[in-house]
Amino acid sequence: MTIRRLKSLITIIETGSFSQAAEKAHISQSAISQQMRQLESDLGLQLFDRSGRTPKLSKLAIDLLPAIQNAVDAYDDFINLATDENSIKGALSLGSVPSELTALVPKALTELRSKLPGLKLRVVPALSAELCDSVYKGQIDAAVMSRPSELQKGLSWFTIGFEPLALAISGNDKRSDIRQILTETQYLKLPSNAWINKPIKEIFTQLDVKPTTSIELDSLASVASMVSHGLGVAILPIPIATNEISAKLKFIPIDKPEYKREIGILYKNSSRNYSLIETFAKSFNTVIIS
Repeated sequence: MTIRRLKSLITIIETGSFSQAAEKAHISQSAISQQMRQLESDLGLQLFDRSGRTPKLSKLAIDLLPAIQNAVDAYDDFINLATDENSIKGALSLGSVPSELTALVPKALTELRSKLPGLKLRVVPALSAELCDSVYKGQIDAAVMSRPSELQKGLSWFTIGFEPLALAISGNDKRSDIRQILTETQYLKLPSNAWINKPIKEIFTQLDVKPTTSIELDSLASVASMVSHGLGVAILPIPIATNEISAKLKFIPIDKPEYKREIGILYKNSSRNYSLIETFAKSFNTVIIS
């Protein structure tokens, strides 16, 4: 049994449904349902009546709510006390796609360090596919990356935000017609295994264009840098947090078809550093709001 499952149960009670609780916790409804089944198994108790179309809290679960809330509050008090006394001296190993290392992740890490000054951090840059594998194998605790098409068993996801795809051109470029730009200008591309290539091909098909490409780069950050210097154009996600390079770009929205990259944190359910990962995830809320 974990505190996380107890917190999920409280969220279900507060919101009144599995779907709203999942949305509030930034996880899928199936994931929160699995948590509740595991919690029932751990306790050996039936917390929900599943005889109808939607699960309903059992009388036993309602009666246990005060005790569950006390347990969660005691855990949170312990974490807050430890944080206030700077007694957390652990280490957190994080991965990140290069495009988020230029602004979003540094801001979140600054927020995290302000709360946990004694925490040791290790940050590994890599592409999403490699990061997913590293988290699954336990080589890193968590990774900031694009959401994978499917989550491997034992992994969970926390959504940070969404980045819509747009045509990126140099800030000095006065053009605005997407088809004209893609037809007349050198297009900068990523390796064939990059996640973004699939929606880009669909956009090209929809616009009926075949851009000329002669330069291939290994990351979105590299492509953005080249575009900022006027060496070509590219379809890129508009970053959640503006960085020095993206500030020099002009983004032209692509309305049809519209694509968004979901950025979040991938982590292992069984991670011993779950409380630190949770604190790290909450740091992004402060960064995005500010």
